[in-house]
Amino acid sequence: MSYEIVNGDIACSLEIRKEYLKGDMKLFRHHVYEYEKGLRHLILHTTGKNFEQYVCNHL
Repeated sequence: MSYEIVNGDIACSLEIRKEYLKGDMKLFRHHVYEYEKGLRHLILHTTGKNFEQYVCNHL
């Protein structure tokens, strides 16, 4: 995997971004699942601004 810094942000291939999204959103959905089942009392999940709409729609 290769990446470079562009304007202070990490620029990487679309393939890397898709894998990150897949893993990050899988973890997010798992946290929500645990919260709904009463196993968690609070969820703190940070992600990029570009995933905001996905997260809001899921909640």
